[in-house]
Amino acid sequence: MDSRRSVPCVVATGRHDAFFPPRVLAPAVRDRLGAGLRVVDGAGHLVLDEKPATVAEMVNELHAAVNGPSRPPGQ
Repeated sequence: MDSRRSVPCVVATGRHDAFFPPRVLAPAVRDRLGAGLRVVDGAGHLVLDEKPATVAEMVNELHAAVNGPSRPPGQ
């Protein structure tokens, strides 16, 4: 039985995350989700709070990969 997700996802962790260090999290992300792990430099466990622009960029990249580039409203 394949336990991977059928929807695209992005998984990120901070390079200095003490709870889910990249070396521990990467195999689980690959095996369970079939995704790659994005490691954010200069962040720990709270990547969203520590590097919000980086997280927003990852979400935008995922959106563009799934739906194509977004257009400004009204276009």
